[in-house]
Amino acid sequence: MKRHLLLAALCGLLLSPQAWPQEKPGGLLQRLKGEPSFDGRVVKDIVYCEGPKAEAAKHRLDLYIPKDAANAPVLMWVHGGGWRMGDKDGHFGIYAQVGRAFARAGFVTAVINYRLAPQFKHPAHVQDCARAFAWVHAHVAE
Repeated sequence: MKRHLLLAALCGLLLSPQAWPQEKPGGLLQRLKGEPSFDGRVVKDIVYCEGPKAEAAKHRLDLYIPKDAANAPVLMWVHGGGWRMGDKDGHFGIYAQVGRAFARAGFVTAVINYRLAPQFKHPAHVQDCARAFAWVHAHVAE
């Protein structure tokens, strides 16, 4: 009985990728490019951490601000890459498109950069995210 159950589970795992269609590479970007124009404001490369340990290229964020930003909720977008790769300006501009899409939906959106491994060891990446969050929290009313 256990053998049949294990075999059924294995077959289910093998067939599951075909059961759920996957997004084609660039599919999300193509959908976002079809979005209406953005009439908010974009402020790029804001330094959120200064001092002797600050990295000029990595301690920066972009703000996407909706047209009516008064009392708007705030979203902080941390790019993917497993703390080892990626950049807020990378992936063919998809993070800028994401920032604009959320701003169109009424969110002030901060898209951040952070230091990457292996050059910087854990918890540097998490500390950078916390610094960016603290900066956004301190300046959100502006």
